[in-house]
Amino acid sequence: MKLSVLVVDDNPVNRLIACKQLKKNLSEEKIQIDQAEDGNEAIHSVKKKISQTGQNYDAVLMDYSMPNCCGDVATAEIRRIEDEMKIHSKSKIITWTTEEKYREGLYNGSDERLSKPINVEELKKIIKCLMADKYSAFQSDATFFSGNIQVSENKEHSPCIPKM
Repeated sequence: MKLSVLVVDDNPVNRLIACKQLKKNLSEEKIQIDQAEDGNEAIHSVKKKISQTGQNYDAVLMDYSMPNCCGDVATAEIRRIEDEMKIHSKSKIITWTTEEKYREGLYNGSDERLSKPINVEELKKIIKCLMADKYSAFQSDATFFSGNIQVSENKEHSPCIPKM
């Protein structure tokens, strides 16, 4: 079972850095990465993946500021698609942006924020959290904090919960 991630950024260097870090921290057998250059491509990729596989991305790493269709609009549309298609397991949408823009994005369905330029340590923490969520690797009911993410080891709910 692979972690499925969509990396969305209009800057090819940012996409390259994110993809390299994802691959560096997870072996090829454990991750499948798709890329999109803007929000419109991201929406198309989500629709295509769901219609072809019946599965959603585990995570979408979404730039906030992009031409054609920005991250907050794409996030809202992805959430609408998930609801419309009755997708049980929604993608964790992680937005690359400032704290202020992230708070705006929360209203559109964003789950977490990464600062820009990409902070590799933050990205590693996000990856660990996503893997924990995907594979339910935790055994106890303990909770710990990792960067901006609260990770709960209680299996009654998703272990990746944004801290408020």
